[in-house]
This record gives sequence, C-alpha cells and structure tokens, in this order.
Amino acid sequence: MSNQPNHDIMNANVIDREELIQYLTWILENDGELEKFYDRELLREDEDDPVPDVLGCRDWLRDQDFDNIIRESYFQEYTQELYQDIGEYDLKSFLHRHLNWNAICQELLDNDYDRLFDNEDDHPYNIFGEEFYYHI
Repeated sequence: MSNQPNHDIMNANVIDREELIQYLTWILENDGELEKFYDRELLREDEDDPVPDVLGCRDWLRDQDFDNIIRESYFQEYTQELYQDIGEYDLKSFLHRHLNWNAICQELLDNDYDRLFDNEDDHPYNIFGEEFYYHI
C-alpha cells in the first residue's frame, strides 16, 4: 500500500475494508485532516447528533473479516453487475428484463449479506451516515 490513501473512498459504492482502514489511519495521523472530514457547522446546528467516531470505526474495522462493503443505495446495481459478470444475467434477454430485482436483492440480503451497522441511525462507528452491506 502506498502512503497516500484513496481520498475518494468515502464516496465509493463498493469499499475495500483495508483501503478504508488505510484512509482512516491517514486522516487520524495527519493534523487538520480530521477537521476536514466533518462539516463542523452542521454538527453545531444539531447538538443531539452524535459525532461519528473515526478512531473507533477504524479499530472496529480491523477486527472484522469481510473484504468489501456495499452501499445500500447501490446494492441492486451491484447485484445486477455481479450476475452479468458471472454470465447469469443478460440485459438483451426478454425474460431477464422482467426479473423482479427487488425480490432478488431481498433474498440475497436475507441469506448472503448482513448489515454493517444493523440499520442503527446513531451507530457510533457509522461515519457514512447510511447503511452498508457485506457478504457473510
């Protein structure tokens, strides 16, 4: 790994756990970077909002064993691309165009994926402010 982390990682739809750990370590070790991570004005407006724990998140991620996390808003597209890559989905196929992707994704989420933050709005390590999934 290089010394310079991927600074766009927080906006990625699929995030590699090791790259995220590297990025969080970098912002924790570089003066002023952690301040850029938060919008301090928004935090002052709502004092009841918990401040995400970057250090805690980084240390917690080190203890996990998944490889990637997938943004909730991207999960259906991720699933479609995955099935295309393995040859199980063809956009040109009449039958495939009528698949119920909501049901397919829900089945995958129920059996093969888990929520990263257990859908808790105030999870102390949720530095993203949204839910992610990982393959179990």
